[in-house]
Amino acid sequence: MNELKLVVDNDNFFKLTGEVNISGSTFIGKEFKGQKVMAVEDLMTVTEMEKEAIKKVIQRIKDYMVCGEDYIKVDGDELRKLKEISDFHQGTNCPLVIPARTAHLLFFTRNGLDQITQKVDGGRFLWDALKREYFDVAEQPVFKVPQTFAEALMLAGQLETERAQLELENKEKEQLLIQQEEEHETFLDMFFDEGKAINIGTFAKITGVFGKIQMFEYLRNSGVMMQSNGNEPYQQYMKHFKICGIHNTPLLKCSSAKWLLNRMVKDNLISKSKKEWCYEEIKAKYSNDLDAVLAAAM
Repeated sequence: MNELKLVVDNDNFFKLTGEVNISGSTFIGKEFKGQKVMAVEDLMTVTEMEKEAIKKVIQRIKDYMVCGEDYIKVDGDELRKLKEISDFHQGTNCPLVIPARTAHLLFFTRNGLDQITQKVDGGRFLWDALKREYFDVAEQPVFKVPQTFAEALMLAGQLETERAQLELENKEKEQLLIQQEEEHETFLDMFFDEGKAINIGTFAKITGVFGKIQMFEYLRNSGVMMQSNGNEPYQQYMKHFKICGIHNTPLLKCSSAKWLLNRMVKDNLISKSKKEWCYEEIKAKYSNDLDAVLAAAM
């Protein structure tokens, strides 16, 4: 493995990036001057085609391929440098083998592979696999262990800055969600009287996810209602409910139906399309908006 690392550290001129498995066929990933590439031998491996067959595919599309974009031609001083790397690691686990009489070497880029795979059997699936497992895989940054106390302090400062930034972003997202909820409630009030409310059991039946008992259990487990005190909503959620009768039964305000439906979407209980359908059902039954009632009846 040490021999391979020497090639990887070769001033970024040429790098071996490790083993790549494409549907059971394995080749060693390569980077030439910072760009992921594949050699003809790698193409033979992933397509399971002979060298002559691969050459015929390339011959058919060569007039449409652009040097420097679809493929890289390595010759002259650059080829000599690659040969030096190959000769230095001869007999080791380095997969780079360049015959002495080679005049030039071809590496194919991401664009080139896109064109080549279109001309082979199963090419669409092969190209998807190459993108997923090789070309579009980002290199993970290497974590550098601090060597001195000053470096450790600097790293701690950077981590604290990142943590504070993340905390600020989360607060901004939370504030935006609250604002969106308030906007939804304002919008819903246009359709519903503030006094109109829907029985929790009826709401549960419309959603088709829970029965009445399970809906109350969901509201308790999600922190909307207290575990005791007869399903009483917590103070911050009281505005969404109407308490009725001698038993203080909580009813969901129709103006807050979409609020609860949105919570159920976030908890992956219903889809967004199901949310809209449920809302239209509630609007048709409880709204004062004549257009909504007529639309539901037709």
